[in-house]
Amino acid sequence: MRRIAAGGFISLCGAFILAAIIITAGIYAASLASWSGYSKFWYVIFGAPTFGEVNLSLNLGIPFVVSLILLSAGIAIMIVDLFRK
Repeated sequence: MRRIAAGGFISLCGAFILAAIIITAGIYAASLASWSGYSKFWYVIFGAPTFGEVNLSLNLGIPFVVSLILLSAGIAIMIVDLFRK
């Protein structure tokens, strides 16, 4: 029971962080005029190396990846505990 609660808490924390980053990037991407790369949305989150220009990215790549890891780890903990019983 404790593992399910811990897995749920970890995945909930990851989901909250991920949702906050996605909402923030979506709002900021709407007001961004220039970017480099494939997508304006991914540029806002991860950024791109620009030489001689100001980087307008939010540089949220590391928190984005950490939140994905937290979400995945929490779900994995719950699944493992579900199949062990």
